[in-house]
Amino acid sequence: MKTFLPFLFLLFLALAITGCGKDDPATPLGCNSQAFGEALSNVIMRLGDASVLYANDQTTANCNAYKQASRDYINEIEQFADCAGFGDTEEYRNSLRDARFELDTIDCQ
Repeated sequence: MKTFLPFLFLLFLALAITGCGKDDPATPLGCNSQAFGEALSNVIMRLGDASVLYANDQTTANCNAYKQASRDYINEIEQFADCAGFGDTEEYRNSLRDARFELDTIDCQ
């Protein structure tokens, strides 16, 4: 858990910095930071809330809620994989795969 949250933050930051041009139709929303922010704002808020709740009260229910919020976040940012930049798309997809794997290793029992 200690390495997972910073990993998600760095992944988000890397995508925000290296996004495509504002008119690039790589996703239904395009590759601009406004589309990225609008698509992720609710998911990021839910992930942040779930993270804080689980950090303060490590129950099975809070753990499962944290894992689901993390899955939702990963699924949402996956739609922007083509915005990662030339040559970085495969690395981005590998990072998403690694994040899913690490998330699946969290035992909520």
